[in-house]
Amino acid sequence: MEVKEAVKIKVAPLTREIREAVKNIEATYLRLGRLLAVAKEKQVHFQEGFEDFYTYAKSVTQREKRTIDMLLFIDRYIGAKGEVPIERELLSEIRYTKAYYLSVLVKEGIVKSREGAIPWIDRAKSMSTAEFKEAVNEALGKEIPETQSWKPLSSYRVPPEEKEAIDQAIELAAQLEGIPKEELDAGKKGILLSRIVEDWKGYYADVVFQRQPELGILKKRKEITEAQFPEIEVIYVKKDSKERVEL
Repeated sequence: MEVKEAVKIKVAPLTREIREAVKNIEATYLRLGRLLAVAKEKQVHFQEGFEDFYTYAKSVTQREKRTIDMLLFIDRYIGAKGEVPIERELLSEIRYTKAYYLSVLVKEGIVKSREGAIPWIDRAKSMSTAEFKEAVNEALGKEIPETQSWKPLSSYRVPPEEKEAIDQAIELAAQLEGIPKEELDAGKKGILLSRIVEDWKGYYADVVFQRQPELGILKKRKEITEAQFPEIEVIYVKKDSKERVEL
């Protein structure tokens, strides 16, 4: 009978590290991918009370399975223990979707060394995500399956009559992310919109597509807090009347 090696990692500190890293995912995706890989390897989800790794990872990161898989994929091929390790400094101007495409090049044998990755990193810096994806497709001689990557934001057309509603959705998403409205430049709006449309639709759906979105925000915060701290029940009361808010 096979005996698995005892888990020697402290669970709570690892979970805290993952939660901290995900707050600034565009700057910490290499670290986050490594932490998730360790959590998966050590089966931390069992110790945190979850039946499977993805349920645990989604609860901790508030990201869908596709993003989690992308981060694990990046870690496997260009992370610190990957096939072609690339330090964060070289990737500082590349968001993790482009890093995923770079990882595909490593997996397919197009990029075989750190030195071989540098020209591709330089190309990624000067290209949009869609352009870089096309360059990778050309090098591969085939299309990267959409099930493994995000569609570029340019793939979506926003009808003029829907612009106001979409702007409101972006502002609500920003509020959830703790981004002040005055800091919402075009780049941040684009990132938030892509997350709403693609990866985080399950996270934002009950917030941005309802008649009382402010209650959706409270409900989502309640769900997140209670998932992280099962012993706590979150209750909201009105400031003046102290009446309980029913969600």
